[in-house]
Amino acid sequence: MKRMVWGVIGLFALSIASPRQAEAQVMVGPHVGYNQEFEELFVGANVLFQLPSMGAGRVTFNPGFEFYPGIDGADLWTLNFDALYALNAPSVAPYVGAGLNVSRISVDVDTPFGNISGSSTELGLNLKGGARFGGGRVQPFAEGIFVVADQTQFMVRGGFMFGLGGGS
Repeated sequence: MKRMVWGVIGLFALSIASPRQAEAQVMVGPHVGYNQEFEELFVGANVLFQLPSMGAGRVTFNPGFEFYPGIDGADLWTLNFDALYALNAPSVAPYVGAGLNVSRISVDVDTPFGNISGSSTELGLNLKGGARFGGGRVQPFAEGIFVVADQTQFMVRGGFMFGLGGGS
């Protein structure tokens, strides 16, 4: 839980440190999801930086953090560093994207044969598609993500993005 709090704090720090903050539209928000490979629910938070000067306002940067609270004897968290490209649609804001996925698992389990502990970090590639709904300061979203790594995964997640500052 402590790691999740620090991850969220780090994401907020990223939004404050945006190099072109005066131009940027920044949104933050929580999400929940399901990882098909691990058959586990996860919770997380992410940030969107929309920079109008890049791609005519259609490119956003989307760092995020996820934590899997339901895994007994293990801590699993993921950092995502994605770029999204907005597609044109009349009533929703669909997008496609890709980026880097960093997953870390730490295990500490007592067994009849002794304690088993260890950790592993894995890099992967996120390929995603989704949509944000509504155009106000609060925007629900839903997306599907393929993580291409040693263990290819499919995840679905949804949540809310909240606009910060002007321009939302």
